[in-house]
Amino acid sequence: MRGVQKMRLIRTARLTFTVYVCLVSLVSANAQQPGGLPICSDIGTWSKQTFLSGADKVQIATPLLLTDGRVMVQYRGGLAAGHPWQDWYALTPGTKGCYSLNSADCGGAGLVASWSPLASIFSTIPAYGPIAFASAVLPDGNVIVEGGESNLATANRIESNGGAYYNAAANTWTNVNPPAGWANIGDAPATVLADGTFMLGNACGNNSGFGQTALFDEASKTWNSMAQPPQWTSEASFTLLPNNSVVFVPTCWPGQPAGDTCSTLRSGLNSEAYNPSTGLWDTLGNTTERLYSYDSTGFIGANSCFAGDPYFGEQGPAALLPNGTYFATGGYNVAKNGDLTSVYNTGTERWESSPKLPSVTISGTTIPLSAEDEGAVVLTDGNLLLATFAGRVDYEIASGTVYYLEWNGNSYCQVNNVPAGIPGQSEMLTLPTGQILITDVSWGGTGDNNYFIYTPGGTTYPGIAPTLTSLSATTLVIGSTYTAAGTQFNGATQSSFFGDDFQNATNYPLVRITNNSTHDVFYATTQNPSTMGVATENLVTTTSFTVPVGATVGASTIEVVANGIPSNSLSVTVEK
Repeated sequence: MRGVQKMRLIRTARLTFTVYVCLVSLVSANAQQPGGLPICSDIGTWSKQTFLSGADKVQIATPLLLTDGRVMVQYRGGLAAGHPWQDWYALTPGTKGCYSLNSADCGGAGLVASWSPLASIFSTIPAYGPIAFASAVLPDGNVIVEGGESNLATANRIESNGGAYYNAAANTWTNVNPPAGWANIGDAPATVLADGTFMLGNACGNNSGFGQTALFDEASKTWNSMAQPPQWTSEASFTLLPNNSVVFVPTCWPGQPAGDTCSTLRSGLNSEAYNPSTGLWDTLGNTTERLYSYDSTGFIGANSCFAGDPYFGEQGPAALLPNGTYFATGGYNVAKNGDLTSVYNTGTERWESSPKLPSVTISGTTIPLSAEDEGAVVLTDGNLLLATFAGRVDYEIASGTVYYLEWNGNSYCQVNNVPAGIPGQSEMLTLPTGQILITDVSWGGTGDNNYFIYTPGGTTYPGIAPTLTSLSATTLVIGSTYTAAGTQFNGATQSSFFGDDFQNATNYPLVRITNNSTHDVFYATTQNPSTMGVATENLVTTTSFTVPVGATVGASTIEVVANGIPSNSLSVTVEK
């Protein structure tokens, strides 16, 4: 997350709406068109949602997809009573599987989704309420949140070392102590490794110039040490690749004095990868551009752990696409007047050039778009949808216009029907329906405090749908647990991306059951898939699933869903 000065300015100065770069065509009455940028050809639709009936200004953020199909979000404020950043809510789809609150979207008022409160962190850890933090849904369906650039409303930029663990079945929160010796965690990068282990970075690194990372032991709620990356991980993103490695691009500026925080930087273009087989970090080679905000004569990045030292820059989201390329967006580069990007081809194992983010013209002034501290999501057609904004982030100022773009692996296009009120900074989540749920960020924003569901156009990217080959039983008893087997249960990518301030990957299988007579839709609770890797192709994978208590009995079909893409269906019978 950018510094507190920008955080304050952005709340007042960035009145927003959105534009997309891709193959989808959208249109808003207030939309401004990037000069020369083509409009996406596949038409998508938007639905504005109001959180809780009659509570128009209630704010939510941090959308996470639970393994029973519900969406878990963090409450930011707006109610007369409640605990901002500590209370959490769940969105349960309607009886036909609809995630919208609008009856027109679902086919009737009785078919809409509903919100309900979950346990509050306040009840067990009253001093912890993270803002801009690490997060993940774990393989067993539980949730972990760690760190926080800020904590509650009164502790800005403290780089908290707090943590909490949510048991989804018990609906309880438990305190998680930090790794030994970690005074800070902050807005750290994080990811779940292919073997299901949660890996946590550190926004503050350590003063010798090395990064800090640790592995979570879920059984004991403690941390295991691991080899440390030779670069600082502040403001970076951890992304899982098909070979199970984890890649990030360091944000340190080159040329730091010996012994300073970034003095170990291999080069200003270096990237790093963690090899889980060896347990070691190593260089992944040089990117084609500097992928962080950079100005050798001015101040861009800062961190309260190293206040006043211009050691690092900002980045945008970094995403693996179904075509096997890792697309990384940088921060604003003053010398090149734009946000630069670079692509790592996992097939050739080389970095390749890619075009910088486009520019827009506002009141006669050309302004480059930036994706710093913005969300992105891989759509089911394989394109990357990303939010951008027009502004000079090196001066902590944004122009007040947000644009959504799609990247198809070669070029950008604009989603041009984005509705008014879209968040200025967006957190995106892929729903099991293939739709995208979009909220604001945990540290505030400039939208009107509603959230949105986007239904993209396009067809499913070929060859990435899960295949369901067998079940441990075809007569399913409510409340009992079974095993499904097949391929590509985890999808081709982690799907949802943001970076250091928030992670909500959805590369785990969901199991959806649909009754043949009533067409009622139920999600079983999945647990412990055989892998959390991505793009597993022909590898046979399995997952356990428990039939929900409320499932409708009778002849039904069952399918596995990964990143919003369903498998083939098999016939089952649901019994009590």
